[in-house]
Amino acid sequence: VTCHQSLVTSHSSPVTRHQSLVTSRSSPVTRHQSLVTSHLSPVTCHQSLVTSHQYTIMITHFYTIEGEAYGEYREKGSKFLAYAHPITQEEEVKEWIDVYKKQHPKARHWCYAYRLDLEGKQFRANDDGEPSGTAGKPILGQIDSKELSKVLVVVVRYFGGKKLGASGLIHAYKTSAADALEKAKIIEVKIRSYYQVNFAYERMNDLMRFLKHEELKIIEQTYDQGCILKFSIPVKEQEGVLNNLGKLYDITTKHLYTK
Repeated sequence: VTCHQSLVTSHSSPVTRHQSLVTSRSSPVTRHQSLVTSHLSPVTCHQSLVTSHQYTIMITHFYTIEGEAYGEYREKGSKFLAYAHPITQEEEVKEWIDVYKKQHPKARHWCYAYRLDLEGKQFRANDDGEPSGTAGKPILGQIDSKELSKVLVVVVRYFGGKKLGASGLIHAYKTSAADALEKAKIIEVKIRSYYQVNFAYERMNDLMRFLKHEELKIIEQTYDQGCILKFSIPVKEQEGVLNNLGKLYDITTKHLYTK
């Protein structure tokens, strides 16, 4: 190897612990590759490969809550009732808000926050008439403090007649949301890739032998016009399974989706 290589620690990037392998100008290699630990997302377990200053995040798993949970906080006559829910799409947010407006028609505010996607870009914090930043943001802060995704927290407030001030409101919404999430069961969900394999019937035994993996799930098998098998595997484990499939002939493997 004739090129001059140096390990550079970047001080100009907002991303900490940024290490990059830089090839000198005299080298014919122009691609700049970096391994980045990103702090933009609440999901901490991910890896990213940077090429030409653009990066793709590979997330292997995330954390969410298994079911509904309830918490509350009371201060100077006001009641803050917090409801935490696992969700998978934004449409569910409005549905839950409508539910609590019907359950608590005499409440003053129905504030909420959610974080939905795994990259940390699809989220919202809503103050519902409270002073800006005193309700939705503290609720979202509690979701992020536990590094959760696909979670909604709604806090219903009954006004007690005395104002709490900005700091009092922040504390109340933060505490009630924290109480609900503390009571929720947090679970780890592995991201899975889904594949379709087309093969000749006489290859069935060989195929099934190569697909033996404790975390592989067969989703569907059809034998009408040719043999088709669909399966899913955690993204962290898929490389070994795909390598095994690559050793077989007379089969085709197609990636369907990852979620």
